[in-house]
Order: sequence, then C-alpha cells, then structure tokens
Amino acid sequence: MEVLSKFYVFDDIVDVLRVKSLSTSKLNAGAFMQDTQSTPTPPPSFSQLDDSLKPLQPLASSSQSMLIYYEHVALAERYVKLQQERVSAQARVAELKRSLQEQRAIRRRNEQLMREYQRLADENEDYIQMKESLERQLGEVGLPVC
Repeated sequence: MEVLSKFYVFDDIVDVLRVKSLSTSKLNAGAFMQDTQSTPTPPPSFSQLDDSLKPLQPLASSSQSMLIYYEHVALAERYVKLQQERVSAQARVAELKRSLQEQRAIRRRNEQLMREYQRLADENEDYIQMKESLERQLGEVGLPVC
C-alpha cells in the first residue's frame, strides 16, 4: 500500500482550472480498479484513436501506474468526445452555409422580381397617362371616347 495525500484528476482538457481533489490517507490500487491482478480493458471508443494517442497498458502491480493509466483513459475518452463534437459542428457549419447560400439566392430572386414589378408598374402608369392623353385629344376634336 502507498500513502498519497492528494491526487488531482483533470476532468476536462479544455477547462484545466476545474480540478477535483481526491483526498486519501491510504490508497491502494483496489480503490481505482476492481481487480488489481488483471490488466484493464480499454474502452471501445479507443478503436477510433490513433495508436500514438492510446494509453499504454499499466503495470497492474503499481497503483501509480494504474492511476496514470486511468487518467490517460479519461483524457483519451474526452479527446474522442471532442473529436466527435468537432465533426458534428463541422457538419452543422456546412449545413448553415448551404442554408445561407439558399437564402441569398432567394433574396437575389426576390430583389429581381421587385425590380421587374416596379418596371412593369411604371410602364403601366405610362400607358394609363398615354390613354388619358389620347382620350383628352379625342375629346378636343369632338370624337366620342370609347
């Protein structure tokens, strides 16, 4: 058995300031693993990790080695989770970019339609004024207006 006064476990790679303190007067490897004689099995998420990032198997007889291993496992699991979140965020960014492009295309089309509408409304106003002018001229010469 080893005596350790404090051991800090970093819960989050990003938030290093948030540290949990584990106070123990006497600490044995059994507190951190169920079977001290067996080598722990890595989590399934480790299959996604590059070999250089996978934790090395600990010495089952050394509690310090086991503690380092479990700390590394926690960090590796957090890394895998962050990578998955990054992939999801990238997919969301791509989706938002597509949506933005669609919205811009719709806006351009609406602006084009508004310009065409205004042009046609102006042309219609010109035709109405021309009709009224022709009706006045017909009235001045004494011809009936239809």
